[in-house]
Amino acid sequence: VDFYGGPFVSLPLGDRARVYGAAGPVVQFANYHQSAAAGVDAGTGSGFGFGAYARTGVELEIAPGSFVGVGARWYDTSVNLSSNFGDLDVEGVEALLTFSTRR
Repeated sequence: VDFYGGPFVSLPLGDRARVYGAAGPVVQFANYHQSAAAGVDAGTGSGFGFGAYARTGVELEIAPGSFVGVGARWYDTSVNLSSNFGDLDVEGVEALLTFSTRR
């Protein structure tokens, strides 16, 4: 689970499309479980971490005030687990399918 915020920029591409971008800090909660295996102990840890994110995408207006789009979000956080696991570094890119409305 994560919460993120920061500046958001949206630029129109004609009458029915827009491109957007955003970046800022992110707070992430992670729950980690490791099963026992040969030479590896089982354990569970959870905690909060802080990092950064950036996202971009494009949306098309499909009906007055309704948009569908695609986007991508990159994030990088370090979560301090509540056990002897230490810090869990989480980094990745997510593909997004969006639906938004304007009133």
